[in-house]
Amino acid sequence: MVSRLIEVLGVAGLSFRILRHEIHSEADEVWALGEIVAEIEGKTVTRQQFGSQKIKRSRSTGAPLDLGFDLKGASTDAMKKCASLLGVGLYLSRKTQRSTGMRRTA
Repeated sequence: MVSRLIEVLGVAGLSFRILRHEIHSEADEVWALGEIVAEIEGKTVTRQQFGSQKIKRSRSTGAPLDLGFDLKGASTDAMKKCASLLGVGLYLSRKTQRSTGMRRTA
């Protein structure tokens, strides 16, 4: 997905950062708020979106296996969603929806 963003916008044409992240214990997930800033047709465009990831736990103890990896997954999810708001990476959202059985509505 990063390679597609760079292909479309160029290396200097975008930046992505995580503005905030948290562990939501009741939902047993982590979430991240990401922000993408891109130069498109001479204009700076900023989009923000949330991403999430279920916490993976040890089968024997129930302890989290690697919260860093779970946060990385939430960050990647946020990046994909930000990119789709720019029209880049829409195929990623469609692919995810097909694999999870979700349907896109107009």
